[in-house]
Amino acid sequence: MHGEGSYDGFVAEFYDQVTPYAARQDLAFFSRLAAAAPKQAWIVICSDHGFESANAGVAEDPADLAGPAAAWHRPYGMVAAIEAGVLAGTEPPATSPREVGTVIPLDIAPTLLHAAGLPVGASMPGRVIVALLPDEAASRLVVRVQIPDRPAGSAPIRG
Repeated sequence: MHGEGSYDGFVAEFYDQVTPYAARQDLAFFSRLAAAAPKQAWIVICSDHGFESANAGVAEDPADLAGPAAAWHRPYGMVAAIEAGVLAGTEPPATSPREVGTVIPLDIAPTLLHAAGLPVGASMPGRVIVALLPDEAASRLVVRVQIPDRPAGSAPIRG
């Protein structure tokens, strides 16, 4: 319980005030972005996993980032996707919102590659989250290809 005058009470009160302010600032930013983007631009908002709270009972030292600190990482983040015109209010949604289920951070890169019409590496972890995609991309077959290893010290492949 958060007691009056306690540190926990201070933190809870702080977040009660800051969170709505941050949400309004985020909404204002994404509204400006949507208004400036082409109406069919796909805006994807995602966060990483975040960290467990100090009272989560994790024994590892969170300062040891090269060691067992990964135990402090939460396995999930958040993700949302929308076309700019819909977010700006100038276009109706093409479909109703879709439930995407569980998405992990490793799913973001394959999803973005597929949305851009690019193949996904066969060894790339994660999956394409079809429910996040605009209809045109969602209707395409997901292509996974074996990407050859480059010899050590070789120059990047240029297209």
